[in-house]
Order: sequence, then structure tokens, then C-alpha cells
Amino acid sequence: MSITFMPGIENHKPNSRTVQCCKEHDCYLCNGDGLYCTMDIPELNLSNVNAQAMMQLIGIPFVYAGSISCNKLFELRRNIIKLKNSPSLLVQAIRKDFISDNVYSMGIDMNYIFDRLKAFDEIFAYCQKHNESFFWS
Repeated sequence: MSITFMPGIENHKPNSRTVQCCKEHDCYLCNGDGLYCTMDIPELNLSNVNAQAMMQLIGIPFVYAGSISCNKLFELRRNIIKLKNSPSLLVQAIRKDFISDNVYSMGIDMNYIFDRLKAFDEIFAYCQKHNESFFWS
């Protein structure tokens, strides 16, 4: 299972573009036509465990689906800046830890965290630029 994070598109209609594909009969993207349409919006897909860790780091309460209004994203972007400037705050996310009797987390690599923080910041910036809410599910 995974969670996808993305901006809303109520106030701003993103550009769509046609992308070359594989032209295979059973392709789920192009259905054999060789082309598919995609929208130019930033998005991020994470496994449930990684999504939970990143959301907790950034300061988003963990639920499997939700939204945050545009005007509340400033605080989350400030949290991302603090995290990028203080790697010691990230120790809680990269430590090894038992999650339950059946799941053992090996922690998260520091470079992975920085890449995902950048992706969240890009989505938040897009939301603010276009006055959109931030969604995940």
C-alpha cells in the first residue's frame, strides 16, 4: 500500500502534455496507442511506513487520506527549512526501530529524507503559487 501526495486542481488547471509510450497492446498507460496524456503537477508517492515517517517529521498528523488548506502550508514549509538546516532533528526518522511484532524498520537513509523533503516543498510551493489545497490518499 502507498500514499500519494499532490496539490488540488480546483483553482488552477495544470497544463497537460502528451508523452511517448511503448506501443504495446497491454500497456495500461497508452492502451497500445503509443501516447498518453499526463498533467504537469508535482506529486509524490510513498509507502505507508515512509509516508507516516515523513508526515510526522514535517508536522502533518498521520491519517491515510486528508487535505490541508493553502494558508496552513507556510508553517509546514518552515518546518522543512528547519529540518534541512538541522540534521540532528532527523535522527528520529533514521534510527532503527521496532514498529510492531511483525514489522521491523531499518530506518530511512538521510539522502532519501532530504529528497523527499524537497519533493514535499515543491508540492507545497505549487499549492501556494496557485492557491490550491494539499491532498493525500
